[in-house]
Amino acid sequence: MDLNFLRYFSVKKLSFLLVYAFLLTACVGALPANGLKEISEMNLLLPVSPCQSQNSAECRRAKHELFAYNGCYEWQISHPHMIEMQPGRTHGDCVDSVVLTPLLSRESKTLIWITARDKSSGQVLES
Repeated sequence: MDLNFLRYFSVKKLSFLLVYAFLLTACVGALPANGLKEISEMNLLLPVSPCQSQNSAECRRAKHELFAYNGCYEWQISHPHMIEMQPGRTHGDCVDSVVLTPLLSRESKTLIWITARDKSSGQVLES
């Protein structure tokens, strides 16, 4: 077997392993490692929807995924007629994230509270 082929293969394999290790470190580093119950964003500003009809097939709305960490959560929203909230990442009856979609077609100064309540401790996280 050609020695240059083995060197090339080893360099490609080493490069792949380095990229994989970097991506794995970046993904794990993005999660809160302190064990505290946290929510990803405390303040969020979503754009208004340019859609006139809520059910329009050609309507494309902005979406944002909100995460809660280190618990089993139940989510609530103060004004569901202004922002649609759909489950995101789930495991069993726990929902770790929700996908938010603004429904308003014009600006509003209304504050909307989104809460994630941990089912085991009862702790409430607010965004």
